[in-house]
Amino acid sequence: MPDPRFFLTRGPLPVSEALHIAGVKEAGVTAGAVERAAALSDSDLAGAVIFINGEKALTTLAGKRFALCFAPVGVAVKAQGLDGP
Repeated sequence: MPDPRFFLTRGPLPVSEALHIAGVKEAGVTAGAVERAAALSDSDLAGAVIFINGEKALTTLAGKRFALCFAPVGVAVKAQGLDGP
């Protein structure tokens, strides 16, 4: 589980704002809100921002819904079509 001291917000953060803060220039989806941070191993990822660093994580994400997922470019390209927001 991510350290909550670094991921707490006062309320849901719009995905579009989270992307802006992260410096993302283009995104396929900007709707929804980030309510919390979660680990990839959490059973419920709804409303969560998660971070992945390899293709193995894509199998774990299949069929799960989440608010936002940060991944390296090579992994993100292969992630298109996941259930995300």
